Amino acid sequence: MLFCIFNWHKIEGIGLVLTGCVLCLTAFSILTENWTRKGLKRAGIAMLACEMSCSMVWQLLFFPGGNYRNYGLQGGLLFLLYPALLAAAWAILALYPKIRAKRRRRKKE
Repeated sequence: MLFCIFNWHKIEGIGLVLTGCVLCLTAFSILTENWTRKGLKRAGIAMLACEMSCSMVWQLLFFPGGNYRNYGLQGGLLFLLYPALLAAAWAILALYPKIRAKRRRRKKE
């Protein structure tokens, strides 16, 4: 999303991409079950990590050397990286408390 905001005037159809990013973030926050202080901190860090990694990849792929490179239809598929990373982060956040609880049970036994 940061990539989209920084390059607002250079890309055709950017409003659609930003709408998709906002929908992904909304789905991510709705599906987060752990609303404690630690859980919100982890979710925020996970979302920020997704934002930064996607922005870096998009910046490197679409603006090599500072000039925009048009990949055509194949470039549109690169924008699916964002929902994929959000889904991976959500899965990790959902599984983390369960894995941690298993480890605690093993240590007690």
